Amino acid sequence: MSLRIRSVLISAAAIWLVILGLLSEALGRAPSTDGEGGIPRELVGKWGNAASGGSYCTDIDLCADGDGASVSFSFHRSGRTDYFLFQSTRVEGCGQVRSLARKTGQIEIKGSTITFLPAVGVYKSVNDCRPDLTGSWSFDAQDLEPVVLHWQFEDSKLRITDPNGEASGVYSRL
Repeated sequence: MSLRIRSVLISAAAIWLVILGLLSEALGRAPSTDGEGGIPRELVGKWGNAASGGSYCTDIDLCADGDGASVSFSFHRSGRTDYFLFQSTRVEGCGQVRSLARKTGQIEIKGSTITFLPAVGVYKSVNDCRPDLTGSWSFDAQDLEPVVLHWQFEDSKLRITDPNGEASGVYSRL
């Protein structure tokens, strides 16, 4: 094969690689799992999605008053994951009602699928309207079933799609 034909083939291959790279960027991507424990380095860290003016909250004693909600994840290099669901509302004439669900477990990643395997969980509530509903409760086994999520990066954001809807959203790094 002549040198000219070889350089044309190499140029064509390089162009196709660029085109495929641009297409994968346009469609969103789930990076390779080259981190420790199969966790992509780009995924490791804290990610949050706040709705309705909510603030991120991982400790109910430090959560801000007001109306709102947030979901956050903390992904560790080992695969350990902490999941937080915070909800807060102010009831006129009554006071503040806040709840925080926290689940801790491991994740497994296969392509664009994350399987979250919670091992322990706690639900905490602070209820000014009904003090008898203030407290802390451990989740039962049926509340700790595996959850399959779909994920991809879009620019510097993390999009998670939860078939159950609870954790779906676009997350920012915290």
